Amino acid sequence: MLRTFAAAAVAVSLIAGPVLAQGTPAGTSAPMTTSQPAKADAKKTATVKHVKKHHVSKTHAVKVVKHVKHPTEKTRG
Repeated sequence: MLRTFAAAAVAVSLIAGPVLAQGTPAGTSAPMTTSQPAKADAKKTATVKHVKKHHVSKTHAVKVVKHVKHPTEKTRG
């Protein structure tokens, strides 16, 4: 049931995607007005945004060792 629902959702998105992507026709939009845009405030106060500091973890010291194959003792059989 879940597979059929997923397949149906994919099919609908493939069919309806291009139709929705076209948008509205240019003739139906509202006419633009020629009024001047509102001026921004001359005095703008800069607000200081507080930044949360993250703790940087320190890595422990690691000694680099050279791996050597140890000789095995021969036993009498």
